Order: sequence, then C-alpha cells, then structure tokens
Amino acid sequence: MGRYSYAIRSNTLLRQHKEYISGNNWNQIRLHVLKRDNYTCVKCGKNGGKLYVHHKTYKRWSNENINDLVTLCYNCHEEIHGRN
Repeated sequence: MGRYSYAIRSNTLLRQHKEYISGNNWNQIRLHVLKRDNYTCVKCGKNGGKLYVHHKTYKRWSNENINDLVTLCYNCHEEIHGRN
C-alpha cells in the first residue's frame, strides 16, 4: 500500500507542477530570474542556450522567494538532479 499511495501522490504532484509551470505567473517569475542572472548559468557560467530556472528549495513552491531560484544550463540542471 505504501508504494501505491506514494505513486498516486507523486503523479498528483507532477500534474500540479506541470500546470503551475505552464501558467502566466511562473513565466513572469522565470523571465525575471533569467534577466537577473543575465541569461547565464550560475553554476558553470555558460551564457544562452537551453536554460532552466531551478528551485533551490520547494518550501515556498508556487509562492517562491526570488532568491530560491537560479538559472542553470541543461547540463548543470541535469547534474543537480542526478540525471547526468
């Protein structure tokens, strides 16, 4: 039962996350962070290309403090999430 309830909770959170990041509010926040960081990865210094706005914490998810967010390039974002 534990694994099943975790899977349901994970799917619900994933759906909520996708809805949130496709919204206008997130796009405004995302653009603000990208501009603040000069469209540059704060980890490796790469400028331009595919950039992500990464949550350093999800404590204030959907009500983020701008300091909870940083710009990362694709490779650094993957590395931070352990996918690289």
